[in-house]
Amino acid sequence: MLIHKNSKIQDYLKINEEGAFSCEEIFTSLPYGMNGIASDDFYDIVLKSKKKTTNYFRIDWSIPFDTRILEKYKDENITFLGVQDYLHAKVIWWKGWGVYIGSCNLTDRACFENFEAGIFLNNNEIVRMSMGESLLSFFKELESSATPCDEKLVGILKLQNENIAEFRKMRVNLDLNFRKLLLGAKS
Repeated sequence: MLIHKNSKIQDYLKINEEGAFSCEEIFTSLPYGMNGIASDDFYDIVLKSKKKTTNYFRIDWSIPFDTRILEKYKDENITFLGVQDYLHAKVIWWKGWGVYIGSCNLTDRACFENFEAGIFLNNNEIVRMSMGESLLSFFKELESSATPCDEKLVGILKLQNENIAEFRKMRVNLDLNFRKLLLGAKS
């Protein structure tokens, strides 16, 4: 099991680098993603590998997947597909090489601050456990309910992002105030 906090994320990124260059293609279910170091590290490796990559992300009113990632990593080998409301699974399948299944979103907070846990299985373990068909079925199910990420969708997501900017500021303030209350309760 991979358990990572702060610098341990390097293990996760090392797995991505080795996997991206060793696999047949890449499938991801990464519902939440924010433009930052973690997303740049992940997608820069994917781009360099030149492997066909299909990414499923979550679409809901809170815009959990940053449109800047969708625009920055637009490439002939990378496809982004949105899944409305219910996508929560974090899975990266380097088909023919291995799979990561865990709790880590593609955000700097998840990768560098949170305690996250996940399991990595190499391709021999996937074959031995007969998981290949299950993984294929999981991603086919996502595909059947996915919305292609085109300019129209990105435009809608950007507009909603602007609409909720004030809400996000309020949420940050609520979070800071709550942390102060907790600190006061501890002393």
